[in-house]
Amino acid sequence: MGTAALPGLFYLTLNETHEDYQEAVALSVGCGVAAMLCALTVAVRDWRRDRAGNEGDGGCPPETSHSHTHAGQN
Repeated sequence: MGTAALPGLFYLTLNETHEDYQEAVALSVGCGVAAMLCALTVAVRDWRRDRAGNEGDGGCPPETSHSHTHAGQN
């Protein structure tokens, strides 16, 4: 969600409700929270998918698992 979307929604709602600040704030904050929850859901699903694909090998790709730089072993 862009940085101008929530303030734009706030002022649009404020104009439509004849300066009802409580409703405008509630709607814009609610939309911001909903967008963050959607992003969190996508991130968790992606993280779980990545973890499921690496089971059985310790979670390390083969090209780095035996490297001397793996896990900070310099």
